[in-house]
Amino acid sequence: MITDVNPFVYSHPVSAEDVIDRDGETQELLRNAVGGHFVRLYAPRKYGKTSLLKRALRDGEAEEGLIPILVDLYRVSSIADVTLRLERAYSKQLKGAVRTKIEDFLQKTGIGVSLGAYGISAKLQLDPKVDPLPALHALLDLPLRLEESGGYRAYVALDEFQDVSKVPNLDGLIRSHIQHQADVASYVFAGSEPALMRQLFEVKDRPLYGSAVPIRLQRLRNEDIAEYVAGRFEQTRRGVGETLNPLLDAAKGHPQRAMLLAHRSTIGVKRTRPRSPSSTRSSTLSGVASTRRSRRRCGQ
Repeated sequence: MITDVNPFVYSHPVSAEDVIDRDGETQELLRNAVGGHFVRLYAPRKYGKTSLLKRALRDGEAEEGLIPILVDLYRVSSIADVTLRLERAYSKQLKGAVRTKIEDFLQKTGIGVSLGAYGISAKLQLDPKVDPLPALHALLDLPLRLEESGGYRAYVALDEFQDVSKVPNLDGLIRSHIQHQADVASYVFAGSEPALMRQLFEVKDRPLYGSAVPIRLQRLRNEDIAEYVAGRFEQTRRGVGETLNPLLDAAKGHPQRAMLLAHRSTIGVKRTRPRSPSSTRSSTLSGVASTRRSRRRCGQ
């Protein structure tokens, strides 16, 4: 049985538990959500945007009682595609009594949407000529149904939202629904192409102009990366050695790049039993701080 696995994930979004720091960003997202404000979260690709969304949705559910829904709109290409993504997201993430109530409502509409196996996705596969628009309207209105079902507030994150610009009039269709949902839902429009996100939200003749609080995701602090990397080395009984400072210099606060470098740095390092996890981490981080002070004195 393989027990020694590389602890640094760089090839896909990490779980909410593995997000490095981002405490301030998480709280800012939640404050806006609870306050009923829509948010535009944007950053270049591989900055940890999706991982941050997962953490905010998790904490929103645990701390504020919000119903979390994460919708992946990456390379969405049509109204039918958007409909499938929304149906899939609600089907995957609604649970318990809330799910039962929403499923009952959808069945009564008679338009073919379902949280089970035979939903609009199955209908479109059997007959591509089926009009998905009625189903999309129903899905976009589900936050209203959640509130009617027991006072629940939806927390909906639309990831890679810039890709809706590829579907004519889709941003206008979305706005026509969410403009009536401020009292029952909080939305995060997240995008990895800042220029396209600006076009959607800052051009005056676009439907979503001025409708969301802009939050730009910044690079990570070196201190946070150092603590995380040193801790993971310790957990796998490896010494970080002289690896940390060159890694920080090369990563320059870029989350995915830091994890890629840490992943590669772990390969070939033999496992040892450190003297004490706490003392090892303290000495490692002290070394980082000492190196920085030396560089400042030298004018680097």
